[in-house]
Amino acid sequence: MPKRVLIPVSAGTLLLGVVSGFEHLLDSAEIDSVPEIEAVQTEAVCPVCAEANNFQYYKDNGKTSVADALISREPVLLSLIVNSIKKYGKCVTVSEDEIFLPEKI
Repeated sequence: MPKRVLIPVSAGTLLLGVVSGFEHLLDSAEIDSVPEIEAVQTEAVCPVCAEANNFQYYKDNGKTSVADALISREPVLLSLIVNSIKKYGKCVTVSEDEIFLPEKI
């Protein structure tokens, strides 16, 4: 079992599905604990990290990212996502440089 799972977050459904799966394994006594869940968003578009880490984010900032599949400015399930992050891990942002050069992370 991994100690930590990194999950790219946009609308949050992948993260919620992974958490649900780990909780099912925990409830079934297949695992002893849920691994740390580390949600990852781009610095340019990071509404989940802003909410989880209590900083200002402006959805209309006009910014975009090379990781365009992670662009969700107003995730509908924001409160569920943040609750899962707070329960099992943390949310971090990555810069455009870190996206291109992941070995620096």
